[in-house]
Amino acid sequence: MSLSSKRKRASNTANSSKQAPPNHTAVDKESTQNATTTTSINYEDDANDLSANSSNSFHTDDEPISSKRPIRIYCDGIFDLFHFGHARMLEQAKKVFKDRDVYLLVGVCDDQLTHEKKGKTVMDEYERAESLRHCKWVDEVIEHAPWAIDQAFLDKHKIDYVAHDDLPYASQDTADVYAFVKEQGKFLPTQRTEGVSTSDLITRIVRDYDQYVRRNLERGVTAKELNLGFLKEQEVNLKKSISEIKSSIHQNWHGTKTELRNDFSELKNDLRQTFAVWEEKSQEYVREFSRRFGAESVVDKLFRRRSRRNTSVDVATSVITGVPSDHLRVLATLMSTYPLALIFRSLPPKNQNLKHLFSLTFAILVMFGMFDVANTASMSRFVTGVYGFLACALLCYVVTVYVKGKWAPRIVFFLAMGHLSISHIYRQLSRTSSDKFDLTGPQMILVIKLTTFAYNVYDGQKPTQVSFELTPYQQSKRITVMPSLLEYLGYVFFFGDFLVGPAFEFMDYRQFITMDMYRISSKNREQHNNEVKQSRKNNILSQINGQILDKQKDDDNDDEKKNLYYIPNGFYPAMQKLMFGLFWIALNMLMAKDFTIEWTLSEEFKKRSFLYRFYYIQIAAFCARFKYYVVWLIAEGACILSGLGFNGYDDKGNVKWNRVTNIDVIAYETADNIKTLLEAWNMNTNKWLKNYVYLRITPSGKKPSFFSTFATFGTSALWHGFFPGYYLTFVSGAFVQSTHRAIRRNIRPLFLTPKLSSYKRIYDLTGWFVTQTTINYLIVPFILLSLRQSLYVWKLNYFTPHIGVILINVLFAMGTGRLLMKACGLLSDRKVLLKQTEKIENVPETGFPDN
Repeated sequence: MSLSSKRKRASNTANSSKQAPPNHTAVDKESTQNATTTTSINYEDDANDLSANSSNSFHTDDEPISSKRPIRIYCDGIFDLFHFGHARMLEQAKKVFKDRDVYLLVGVCDDQLTHEKKGKTVMDEYERAESLRHCKWVDEVIEHAPWAIDQAFLDKHKIDYVAHDDLPYASQDTADVYAFVKEQGKFLPTQRTEGVSTSDLITRIVRDYDQYVRRNLERGVTAKELNLGFLKEQEVNLKKSISEIKSSIHQNWHGTKTELRNDFSELKNDLRQTFAVWEEKSQEYVREFSRRFGAESVVDKLFRRRSRRNTSVDVATSVITGVPSDHLRVLATLMSTYPLALIFRSLPPKNQNLKHLFSLTFAILVMFGMFDVANTASMSRFVTGVYGFLACALLCYVVTVYVKGKWAPRIVFFLAMGHLSISHIYRQLSRTSSDKFDLTGPQMILVIKLTTFAYNVYDGQKPTQVSFELTPYQQSKRITVMPSLLEYLGYVFFFGDFLVGPAFEFMDYRQFITMDMYRISSKNREQHNNEVKQSRKNNILSQINGQILDKQKDDDNDDEKKNLYYIPNGFYPAMQKLMFGLFWIALNMLMAKDFTIEWTLSEEFKKRSFLYRFYYIQIAAFCARFKYYVVWLIAEGACILSGLGFNGYDDKGNVKWNRVTNIDVIAYETADNIKTLLEAWNMNTNKWLKNYVYLRITPSGKKPSFFSTFATFGTSALWHGFFPGYYLTFVSGAFVQSTHRAIRRNIRPLFLTPKLSSYKRIYDLTGWFVTQTTINYLIVPFILLSLRQSLYVWKLNYFTPHIGVILINVLFAMGTGRLLMKACGLLSDRKVLLKQTEKIENVPETGFPDN
């Protein structure tokens, strides 16, 4: 382009006087020059303002600028996503002198400098330079421009003035990169265009990201080109479908509603077809996987029609054993986990995905084999069926991934507990037998896993200084690295516990799969060497990676470099659990048919004496616990055999296998107080209630209140279902536990003193009797479920434990505790005794386990 043609572009402007804009604080170099306004822009006025400033405020070098050549003005910037704010600034610089031609040079920084000083750009340096070359106000583009101008740069390009807005731009070396030219009087301030900037444009794109993604997908751009994951692509498609449905509803709402009805009918048919394909493909996947192990025939049997399940063999076995046929199938499934545990141990330790798939495949086999697959024609059957079970697990994972902060675990808790509640209500309305084993059992385990997982992810997102507010147990379970979907499903559907428990934490599963719980250090090296020698001698069921270690080596780093691990022999502990479980099966066959809680509703029971009724309930409640002992012990044994039950070594170097222990039968049956009894029963559920309900309700740093206990028991009742019997048991249990605390604080200290210590055994024996009889009395509604029937049986026993609880609380409220202390001459030592009692007994504020 010739110089004369460039001069023709300059326009004459009228003179006007305006003050230069006031100084502002230092801002970003690009964002301020690129801001916009919604008002109309008068370019001639801006040029007049700049011209007035140039004639009144600027001076030239010692050598005056020749009137025969154009004035050389320089502008610089990033010019990413070139827009009209950039063009307006360049136009002002071009029209600054009304009577002189201007040769406008524009510098653009390269990518390396821009990314270092400011950050990543959308356009690269070539695209940004080409955008400037196509602007009619620009005469020359200087690529690789410096961030700060110096005298050498001015001389090289023969620059007379530098134009830019007047805001100071701070850099690492100076408070204003234009301070150099301002001091020389060569700076021309331009007017900013408020309201538009590159940052603002990027903000708009990010804000409407889903809409732009959807638009590009509709235009044929692939998800891979858009860098979309599978879940994100499905999320966008789902939002599109919802948007279309909303649009269709809006258009047809005031019409004949025919189209609307057709849309929903079509959507319903699509869902049916989708679920049918889902079931077909899942069965194909299971068959293909099982074919590799030669078990295809077994899988085909599991997928046969459900009407053929209750075969004559099932019925005959049920009659002989006194165990319902569905319970027998549960027992058979649990027994099958023992050989599966041996196979699981033999899987390659480094192939973690194979381990996840192993558990997931078995879970799918069991669910499709034992439970009714959802009938897609019925939404209630879908929600409460296998598909709803799987959908709940996937939905909670999505919430945990995409929702940040404290609301994520709350939403997951609401979704998981809400879905379980729907299943409980459906079970209750369909009048399903209370003794029938259906999908609500595994769902209860699922709720524990999903909610603990969500809270652990939330705790892992907290800064270190905030995470110190967590208990040591909660600290140890924090998830700082989000698992993949496959790892998550492997945890949720772990073959050893997904059916009846015991539920465990995700970090236990991760350390189990990655072998971290078996790493060898100097602390367990001696025990490791002994186990290696014994295992080589017996040559049974031990998995060892490594060799006998030198006793002189105490540096753990050497072991870590060798990546040594050792899985102790869990065969004998697992068999002990299995044998113990079989023992309770035998006892159940001998006693359960003769001592049932249901018989307490008969007229014959009513005619018996009070003592007979009282002791019959004790035996019947004892027999009712057999089935829980059986499934929990057998399931724990399978987990031990797989290696998951390993929990380190005790002080004597013996292996501990109690990581997933869910029931301590001996401790429960010999408990002399409610605290010990609750700690021994359904232990992993109690850990969940304590760490994710009880302690989450209690404000940090404050002492737990009765409300915390009451709310926790209420959550436990909700988790079990909506039968009135559950709430009678748990609400009464809350008052009993409160009374138990009062006794421990006011009565127990007396028997820890020298005066009454000789009567401590009598106190303990009395405590055992009262505790066992009270808990057996309280669980009657838990079994009968009906409000009327439960109150009827309690009435036959004259509500004895309830009356005792009320009397004890009234007596303590009247100061009986102080009177007893005074009578024993221990009133002055009352506070000291209370502290000693809490220290010796380590009494927590709840009856739940401490870890």
